[in-house]
Amino acid sequence: MSPSPETGGSDVDERRWQSHRRYLYLLAKLTLVAVIAAVAWQVMVVLSSILMPAVIGLALAYVCDPLIDAFERRRVPRGLAIAVFALVILGLLGVLVVVVLPAFATQFADVVQKMPVWVDDLYQTIARVARERFGYSGAEVEAATRKMLLSAQGAVLGLIKGLGTSINAAITAALTPIFFFYFLKDFDRIKLKPLALVPPRYHDYVLSRARTMDHVVGGWLRGQVQVVTVLSAIYAVGLTIVGIKLGFAIGIVAGLLGFVPYVGAVTGIALSLMMAVVEHGGWHAFVGVGIVFGVALTLDAYLITPRLVGSKVGMNPLLVIVAVLVGGSLFGVLGMMVAVPVTAAAGVLLADAVAEYRKSAFFTQGAPPAADVTTLEPPGSQDAAG
Repeated sequence: MSPSPETGGSDVDERRWQSHRRYLYLLAKLTLVAVIAAVAWQVMVVLSSILMPAVIGLALAYVCDPLIDAFERRRVPRGLAIAVFALVILGLLGVLVVVVLPAFATQFADVVQKMPVWVDDLYQTIARVARERFGYSGAEVEAATRKMLLSAQGAVLGLIKGLGTSINAAITAALTPIFFFYFLKDFDRIKLKPLALVPPRYHDYVLSRARTMDHVVGGWLRGQVQVVTVLSAIYAVGLTIVGIKLGFAIGIVAGLLGFVPYVGAVTGIALSLMMAVVEHGGWHAFVGVGIVFGVALTLDAYLITPRLVGSKVGMNPLLVIVAVLVGGSLFGVLGMMVAVPVTAAAGVLLADAVAEYRKSAFFTQGAPPAADVTTLEPPGSQDAAG
């Protein structure tokens, strides 16, 4: 029996109107969120260099807070635990200054002393190949080589000059420890302050999502810090043993760049092979570099990363690379630092959004009650099976 025009039609219109009002309300909320995000975006772009020490300090405090909490659970006052932690860091820096830096300075001085010989050997090699293989005259080869070397020299000197006169770098280096220890001291209170701005009816949801984000972001970030530390040690010791000049420094750089998948290994291999070439290390140097990075990458794939990071909080390497590139292009170094944590946190919220969408009337309308896309078969599969 169809509804009468007096009752059925008005009920349908009322339901449609309520539905439209709901969509208008959601659209208004979405617009407000977009405006807030745009304003935050502009603030990040303008203040990215100023916020750098604060972001670095907060990230370091986030990584180190579980260690301080472990001391507190053993009834050690938080201030005392932080003081001991600071003394340990200062001790490690002292070892670096007393033991590591002199050895690095000696190797670097040796490299600088031999640089003219390497440049001359490079020029002679290029000139010989150009004459024998391509028929260029000595004057043409000399002009092209000098131009290339002058360009490279100008680029290197410009980089060194920029690093030496960078006020932002000096400010970041000076302020980062201050922010780090301030955030570490009050980290538990800092975590609770944003909750005061959340309406009480959403506290349970926000807390549950915050715990999930902390599990994903914190697990990945702390695990990656441990991974790059272990890889830096393996690279540095291995390259030093095989006799690569500046091998210790190259290993540390390669390990730290390992925060972005594949970038550290590729950079370390390239620098190591370059040093092997200019040092005339012979085939055994190339074999040594291959063994060091081969063993390190194998251990990383099958032992280090699975044990320290774990599959539950691991992120797809391709997603990490894309996030870092996008963050760097938008906000520079600051964007590269926060790209992965923000992407991991956004993934948690995106999973909730997808779950809500799958429960919406738009998705479920006309679908079987027990429909599950993970078990659906492509059309014709049952006929083929029969």
